[in-house]
Amino acid sequence: MLRTVNVKEITAAIKEMCIEANQFLSEDMAARMKKAVDEEEAPLGKQILTQLQENLKIAGEDMIPICQDTGMAVVFIKVGQEVHFEGGSLTDAIN
Repeated sequence: MLRTVNVKEITAAIKEMCIEANQFLSEDMAARMKKAVDEEEAPLGKQILTQLQENLKIAGEDMIPICQDTGMAVVFIKVGQEVHFEGGSLTDAIN
């Protein structure tokens, strides 16, 4: 059975994943960050970790990247044999 996918759907999904990855920490990472603050004994270390937590909060609330140097996204995609893309090139949609 042939399935047709508009490349705009691919672009929208990748955009959403990039935004989420750059503005929010996963729950397990957020919990680990809180634990690190609670366990840190050095005043400077606690201050820096607390500031990082504040930055995470601001990033989520203001919808800005956690870090301005977030790197480059690498996308791996698997496509079955019975898929047809319409509306443009898959490579352009990803990029």
